Amino acid sequence: MRPTATLRRATAADTNLLTIIGEQSFAEAFGEANTPENMAAFLSRVFAPEIVADELATPTTEFYLAELGNEAAGYVKMEYPAPEAQVPFQNVLKISRLYLLRKFLGLGLGDQLMHFCIEKAKLVGCEAIWLTVWEHNLRAVSFYQKWGFYQVGTEDFILGDDVQLDYLLVKQL
Repeated sequence: MRPTATLRRATAADTNLLTIIGEQSFAEAFGEANTPENMAAFLSRVFAPEIVADELATPTTEFYLAELGNEAAGYVKMEYPAPEAQVPFQNVLKISRLYLLRKFLGLGLGDQLMHFCIEKAKLVGCEAIWLTVWEHNLRAVSFYQKWGFYQVGTEDFILGDDVQLDYLLVKQL
């Protein structure tokens, strides 16, 4: 039987925890495919505590922590409303991050977080959900396709001084 995480909305008190999970999960997923310099530049720009605190304070952004017992396993960051020119729907929710620490992969927590995002999007009346995923993150691409996401475009993702290609995926609700 797969474990079930407790999901709770993150608050300002969780800023450091979100910073740690964000840095660690991103480094675990992408560190080997990128230079240490580019990783350091990206991590310090995106996961600095003051940046995460600002994101938490943004009214259109919500973070939800996934916890197993008393241990944080990951989190999801959603933005709503989040219109995007390449998305062929008007009322959309964006999954900006769906991050799990490596030791929690394969336990079904990603499915639990995705189900939560879909239900949240339906609750606020969204037509669709969209997200971006690195073209070389085959595990994530497969995961999103399993959930019914399909590609509608691409966008550049800047990691340090490296310009990478992200797929822009959408799921109609």
